[in-house]
Amino acid sequence: MKILVIDTDYQEHIENSYRKYPNLSSLSYVEQKKALEQENSGPALPCVRALSLLGHEVELIIVNNERLQKAWIKEHSLNSPQKTPTLSAKLHYLIHKKWGWQEEILEAQVRAYKPDVIYSITRDLDTAFNMRIKKLTKLYVLQIASKLPTMDAFKPYDFVVSSLPNQVEYLHNHGTKSYYLKLAFDQTILENLQPAALTYDITHIGGYDQIHADRNRTLEAVAHAIKLDAWGYGIENLPAESAIRKNYHGEAWGSEMFSILRNSKITITGHVKKVAGDYANNMRMYEATGVGCLLMVDNKKNIGDIFVPGKEVVTYDSPEDLVQKIQYYLTNESERAQIAKAGQHRTLTEHTYEHRMRELCSMLQENLS
Repeated sequence: MKILVIDTDYQEHIENSYRKYPNLSSLSYVEQKKALEQENSGPALPCVRALSLLGHEVELIIVNNERLQKAWIKEHSLNSPQKTPTLSAKLHYLIHKKWGWQEEILEAQVRAYKPDVIYSITRDLDTAFNMRIKKLTKLYVLQIASKLPTMDAFKPYDFVVSSLPNQVEYLHNHGTKSYYLKLAFDQTILENLQPAALTYDITHIGGYDQIHADRNRTLEAVAHAIKLDAWGYGIENLPAESAIRKNYHGEAWGSEMFSILRNSKITITGHVKKVAGDYANNMRMYEATGVGCLLMVDNKKNIGDIFVPGKEVVTYDSPEDLVQKIQYYLTNESERAQIAKAGQHRTLTEHTYEHRMRELCSMLQENLS
């Protein structure tokens, strides 16, 4: 199959990458893309790698990377979008918080690539645009595990995949074909990681926005009781006296993030309840276990379908429970290491992108036929 994967990236990560490589924006589209792919962030790139290994022709587009996208359109002899937006573009920005150039360039890329399948990992494109590009491919598929939009937004897609069982059930019950597809770990990350030095006892890497308020309260309890080394975006949302700020080290993306996890004895994650509900669905579960760190994750009804609690990961039911378990495993190193090793083995044998993309390809072939 000829597959086009489209995604958006955290704007903070995009800007961090261009700060890291100051001359990057002056390079060609292909050269910029190659440098950015070395950062190993997000689910899109490992999807592409796995699909390619399975014999498919695959291309990746990061829709909201303005420097990269405008390099593509410049090289393909198309007129670059005007710097001064028209009135309609201004209205579009006020409604959708993005400029019209994103959709303009993406449509040109779809027409140039002529894919059999468009696999979208972003829901940032509006429905009218999605209906337009649906006509340019045989199959249009959406991957989603965030807060669901209105049902009209799903009309352009032939089917939807989600790593949340509750979303799959909801979509199915409302007339949208949907499949359950778990998240995964990119095992190629291990090729560039140094052996674990276990520099940190307890870490957290993630967001501190208002949507993470429940998790922030849990992390506050941990940081009051034990030293917690923290990285992430949205720290400005925390009060000045927050205990999380005591050992906050800034943002961490891509290879830096994986290095921190590799060197953590224990890392904490927690789900956004408004989205995940009672179900486990978090990239950090796979990233942490994949690099060999002991994961502590909030207890969810389907966690046993992914990992064995107490043997491959440690679950917690409250901030107090979490603090007690951290203290226990910090003083019982052999048990901590045994669970971390078992968690990594489970991830590398069942939860890699090659496993997931094989499942996805079966769904694609079924719907194409």
